[in-house]
Amino acid sequence: MMKNICFLMMKIVTVFACLSFFGCATLQKPSEPVVSKTKPVQSEIEATAEPKTGPDAPFRISNVAVSRKSFNPSEGEGVTISWHISRSSKALVQIFDRGLFLVRELMPADTGNPGVIDVFWDGRDLEGNIVPDEAYFFTIEANEYGGGLTHYDPVTFSGGKNFDFPVEFDSTKEVITYELSKDSRIFTRAGITHGPLLKTILNWAPKPAGVNQDPWDGKDTSGILSVAEQKGFTIMSDAVTLPENSILTVGNNDYAYFEYKNELVVDRPVKEERSRVVPDRNPFALQFPRHVREVDELRFYLKLPQDLEKNEQGYPIVGGKLPVRIYLDKKVKRRATEKRYEIICYVDFKFITEQEEGYSPSTWILDTKKIPNGEHILTVNISTLKGQMASASHKIFVQN
Repeated sequence: MMKNICFLMMKIVTVFACLSFFGCATLQKPSEPVVSKTKPVQSEIEATAEPKTGPDAPFRISNVAVSRKSFNPSEGEGVTISWHISRSSKALVQIFDRGLFLVRELMPADTGNPGVIDVFWDGRDLEGNIVPDEAYFFTIEANEYGGGLTHYDPVTFSGGKNFDFPVEFDSTKEVITYELSKDSRIFTRAGITHGPLLKTILNWAPKPAGVNQDPWDGKDTSGILSVAEQKGFTIMSDAVTLPENSILTVGNNDYAYFEYKNELVVDRPVKEERSRVVPDRNPFALQFPRHVREVDELRFYLKLPQDLEKNEQGYPIVGGKLPVRIYLDKKVKRRATEKRYEIICYVDFKFITEQEEGYSPSTWILDTKKIPNGEHILTVNISTLKGQMASASHKIFVQN
């Protein structure tokens, strides 16, 4: 019974993921060049203009600010975090990553007097590693000498708001352009209306408010198709706002977050969960949904029989029943299997079959006698129960 329910849930996730492509309009090229700019983002709570201090003042943290929204730790840059505390106390700043894992703890040099306090973060973690390019947020906890406790936790009152936004693709410049109203984590995918996903362009990447441009050559994940030239080409976009005062790091070319989290720092304390204080939202909502916080990108590849001859274009010549092997990347195989996933198969962007409970390696037996002779495109999508999706394609030449 439980197994059937899981299958049904997986089916619903997959259907909604595919339908998201159906409702998207085909994109147009920007009419004019767009210059990158950033708009200031206002706090979701009011800052105290002239905070009170002293033993009679309410014990509180206010006027929290960062000296810069992004920086490059690899170039020796850093960021100053400042705030106002109304009474004498000790303070602790904790910095967290996208998975809500602790990255660094900082204590100000002046921990006794009320007034403006600050700490400096050099972009390194607890072990001294330069953090990967990502968005980080921080909490501040202050302990009064008389026993009082107060904190600043932006997850409790800001961020976590989902929205979609238009995206334009310029095939000449090979860039996508879009504008965000707030600092956000964005998800953009290209595919075919009523058909498969072909490319994940940005996988919940953190981006600043304002106009942004990101490179994309218009190719699918396998690099064999010009997606934008296909009939029914469309882009789906989704975003979730970041917590107030989030900090973006750039410039780390040595490792991405996936390698960092799984190979350099496996075990880390998880952020304390506090209730939301925004009345119109879920009181226990987190920074962003769990599928947004997942550290591993879903990756796989297709493999055809090795002894196939090729035509002049280099496409394998096939006939009869063709075994198409599907392999998950070794780095994501265990976690993807734990989440459970479905395999969906297409020929020329038309649905052919699916495997409701995927495993790796898996084999799709394609009866090529049911499709005309000539060039065709095989595409496989994998979709997890958590909403992650990936794609791979292969060109073949059918000759029966």
